[in-house]
Amino acid sequence: MALDRRIHAFRPDLAEASLQGRVDAARFTNGAPAQVRVPRIALRAKPDVFCGLDTELILGRESGCSMSPTAGPG
Repeated sequence: MALDRRIHAFRPDLAEASLQGRVDAARFTNGAPAQVRVPRIALRAKPDVFCGLDTELILGRESGCSMSPTAGPG
């Protein structure tokens, strides 16, 4: 069964540590809870503004995992 990227934080270069062994990624990291502080945030399959939109986070909603391209190893 394929994991849904809208629910699980992973992409080819970086994934949430709890997904190690379930997805292929160059590195894994522990996420941190975060809250959206702007009207909306586009989530894309890769860190590229021209990549299609997967889903959005909406102002005030809590996110279970905050990952960034500069996140250190998990």
